[in-house]
Amino acid sequence: MEEIFWRNMAPEEMHHLRENGYFTRLKQGEVIFRKGERRMGVYLVISGSIDLLDHNGAGQELYVRTLLPGEVLGEMGTFGSCPCEFTARAKTPTDLFKLETNALASLAAHSPRTISQVFVNVIGIILKE
Repeated sequence: MEEIFWRNMAPEEMHHLRENGYFTRLKQGEVIFRKGERRMGVYLVISGSIDLLDHNGAGQELYVRTLLPGEVLGEMGTFGSCPCEFTARAKTPTDLFKLETNALASLAAHSPRTISQVFVNVIGIILKE
């Protein structure tokens, strides 16, 4: 599903995207964000897996689901400025591509076609979930 993220992008748009985002590798167990925090970007899972976890009133972790390569996370908080609904933690060693909120704003100002295509592609991924 990773290819959906890059779909319909011209080489120059992919270049803009890669200039504004970055790849990062997480170790197993590393937390990306915690429930209640403000998200600061959109993440695309390149390889590995991410567990989404909730917490009950007693503080126990509750498994929600696992995200696999090609899936996105953080999109709702980035577009809506709402706090994280879940904690996201690497289930396995995981590679992510991240576009921070300020990078999205920069793309919107300097490459509207690229940011438009990113939104279309992210929405396509969400609808497939």
